[in-house]
Amino acid sequence: MNAALDKTAVFICHCSGNISERIDINTLKKTLKAEGIPVFDYEYLCSREGQTLIKNKISEGNLDRIVIGSCTPSKHGTLFKKCIQEAGLNRAMLEIANLREHCAWVHPDKAGATEKALSLLQGKLNRLKNDEPLEEIKVNIVPQALVIGGGIAGITAAINLADNGISTYLVEKDTSIGGNMAKIGKVFFS
Repeated sequence: MNAALDKTAVFICHCSGNISERIDINTLKKTLKAEGIPVFDYEYLCSREGQTLIKNKISEGNLDRIVIGSCTPSKHGTLFKKCIQEAGLNRAMLEIANLREHCAWVHPDKAGATEKALSLLQGKLNRLKNDEPLEEIKVNIVPQALVIGGGIAGITAAINLADNGISTYLVEKDTSIGGNMAKIGKVFFS
């Protein structure tokens, strides 16, 4: 195993069969364990019990990098980031492989789905080799916007921003607003 990954583990979610019925999780575990990577699987990693498993394994193994094989990161990515942060890890040290949508749901055969899942997990492990913790910074945001161009698009954008409580400045290079619309004699709206 690469020295950068000596404190790394992979967690695989069964996703109520969505993943485990289409991907051979035992093959994934056997292959990754042969590469020196600890692998844990659970029915629902997004559940309280699943998150407790992740936190406990981080603590027990003194882990500093995590790969989770589950559903799409847009579904539970924030939840998993919060989970590892609560366990003391930097959220940048998490990679999520989308095994459900990218493998289980799109491959007609189990062997193909399993092969692709293994490839995705190994890719995420390789990515973690060079990842470094991110430092959180706080930046004061001034809710102001500058819209350049007083045509129909610029005017619409400025109105939408202002309607959402954002102080908006509209700048037009010509002496009147309207852009190309100003050149048209009559405009009809339906």
